Amino acid sequence: MSLPAVEAGGDYYDFVKLDNNKIGIAIGDVSGKGVGAAIYMTLTKGILQAHAEENASPKVVLGKVNKLLYKTMEKNSFVSMFYTILDINNHTISYARART
Repeated sequence: MSLPAVEAGGDYYDFVKLDNNKIGIAIGDVSGKGVGAAIYMTLTKGILQAHAEENASPKVVLGKVNKLLYKTMEKNSFVSMFYTILDINNHTISYARART
């Protein structure tokens, strides 16, 4: 059964195809509800995807996301996020978590 949400929110998950048989996986949540949270998550998604293409470590990617969001977001809002890179060839994962 699927029940629709009453309003938009800031939940986010995504898969980012990277070079050399690597996949980035992001899971995040913006504080609050409604259109404001959804807009911040859309912004977060764009920033993450732009920097994930660099194929940098999860720590570096989330650091850049944090730096750009900090300049943009209201100080009473925050984003919690987990980002991991799955390396299919080497059977390894690397990850980082953050809260802006």
